[in-house]
Amino acid sequence: MRGCLAVFVLLVIPTVVRAEQNGGVEIGGAAGFARALHGDLDFGGAAVSGTGRVRVSRRVAFEGQVGYWQHRRHQTFLTSRGEVVQTRLTHRFPNVTASMLAVSDRDARVGPYGGAGLGLFYHISRYEQSATSQFPAVSNSNWHIGAGATLVGGVDVRVATRVKAFGEFRFDVQSFRDPGSSVYRALGGIRVPIG
Repeated sequence: MRGCLAVFVLLVIPTVVRAEQNGGVEIGGAAGFARALHGDLDFGGAAVSGTGRVRVSRRVAFEGQVGYWQHRRHQTFLTSRGEVVQTRLTHRFPNVTASMLAVSDRDARVGPYGGAGLGLFYHISRYEQSATSQFPAVSNSNWHIGAGATLVGGVDVRVATRVKAFGEFRFDVQSFRDPGSSVYRALGGIRVPIG
């Protein structure tokens, strides 16, 4: 643990110092749509993300991103006795990624960017079924975490002195062990400098 902290300090302090020299730190928030590409997860849903970007040179930035999306499916059916049974299946997908990006000049009116990184991707699922006179209610859940990779590309558009609007596309391979467990996310949002 101490070794990880030492590495973190040795990497972050010079990065923050360089960030002040190269344009500072920017934070952003976005919303959009995500879709699972795995054959067993044929669905999509609303997605949100938050990012923190640190310029380490004129054309290179380090970006940390926290994202979340989910999908819910409700079903109702009748038993042979005429009782109504309701089911709900919820899939949640939180994630954290860190990427290195090629970026445009900080003063560019329109600035494309793109890069790649690594991340941790969670899949949390929960199934619930209402009770009947013959069977009790059912509720179970499971989750797993995978280490994977992300590709990101987008465009920043300056809309005010200290505000940028952006649109981006992210492709996430949620597990190196199962490359088919991929997701794409299309997001749009606002980015502002801090400090």
